[in-house]
Amino acid sequence: MNKDIFQLQLGIQTYNWGKKGLDSEVCKYLMSSGQVDVESIDPNLSFAELWVGTHTKTPSLLKDGTSLDQYIKDHPEVLGMEIVKRFGNNLPFLLKVLSIGHPLQLQIHPTKDEAKVLHKKNPSAFLDDNHKPEMAVALTPFIAMCGFREPSEILKLAQDIEELAEALGPDVIEVLESQADKKVKIKMCYEEIFKKQRNFSALQEKLLNRFQDDQELYLNCLGDIFEILYKAFPGDAGCFGLYLLNVYKLSPGEAIWVPAGEIHAYVSGDCVEVLSCGDNVLFCGLVHPEDVSHFPPELTDPEILAEIVNFTPNLDAKVSVTKDSDGNDCLEPPVDEFRLIQIKVSPKSSTRCSCIHTANTVFILCGSGIISTETGFAVDFLPGQAFFVPAGKEFEISSEEGAMLYRTTVGK
Repeated sequence: MNKDIFQLQLGIQTYNWGKKGLDSEVCKYLMSSGQVDVESIDPNLSFAELWVGTHTKTPSLLKDGTSLDQYIKDHPEVLGMEIVKRFGNNLPFLLKVLSIGHPLQLQIHPTKDEAKVLHKKNPSAFLDDNHKPEMAVALTPFIAMCGFREPSEILKLAQDIEELAEALGPDVIEVLESQADKKVKIKMCYEEIFKKQRNFSALQEKLLNRFQDDQELYLNCLGDIFEILYKAFPGDAGCFGLYLLNVYKLSPGEAIWVPAGEIHAYVSGDCVEVLSCGDNVLFCGLVHPEDVSHFPPELTDPEILAEIVNFTPNLDAKVSVTKDSDGNDCLEPPVDEFRLIQIKVSPKSSTRCSCIHTANTVFILCGSGIISTETGFAVDFLPGQAFFVPAGKEFEISSEEGAMLYRTTVGK
């Protein structure tokens, strides 16, 4: 096969938390890309995720049905020597589109060292020995929780919300008011809310009723997000976890990143997620009892979780925009596995994309046009389509209506 740019057929996931039918950005992309016909869309099916990459759970395919992973194994030179040296004959990043109709679980991913230990002890629960840093870029207004607040913020919220103060208890409140180390304060909050595995139904119902009667409390204490969480997971510790964790309300194009050990959950909206190809995850809240029965017990084990969680306040989840050599906006958190380049093409114009000496993928966020190379190769593109670009390949994007493309490769 000619080592040129080629289009991919994308994998989908229909997890029950996804938006249904045409309400889902994933579903819209599947239609606009031509991968599915509108007549075949089940309006009651949850279209949760669209995957671009080599992950064995949902690999992208070439037109002849070959998996991208197999193609790379047969032609490792397309990765570029830098990827081969750093990651072997593997594409180390994965891009997903997520359409969230129901809050996701509160999750934690282990570090690389922790993952190696967990995988060695129990490979059936911890499927690989890799970590899983990830970045979420909002497509629509997007709400997420990520990392612990400063203890002073938690204390202020407990002073404003009597139900939270009661859930934490007087001993924790006393420590929050003391000069104790921040990590000690946060760990005590975590253990009281999550580790003791209590049911908070009565307290949370009381708070919900107060929110309905007190508009100022509702507006000042995240009543809108509490309602979303309580409706989905009544009595779950994660509903109070809202007040231990930072809350991000992102506009389209804004991003947060999630390092190992950070408790996080996506609450609502649509996003592009870029992540490493690890698959290790533990859950500490916002989990339905019927779902827990399907997990290996280690994934919700409070003792393992307490060893994995990072109890340091996280003030740096937002990703700052930098520029690449072509002047494009670049989202590059401090991880080795990935960075994302936002390529904007103005109407009736073209944009040159310099060669990158590492393999990359291109996802069409919006707009249509033509991708071409100096060798004479040219292919039309539509929203929701994705392409694999071998290392060292320069290309040009032209568009009559304008377009936005997300180009993903490894971190520098």
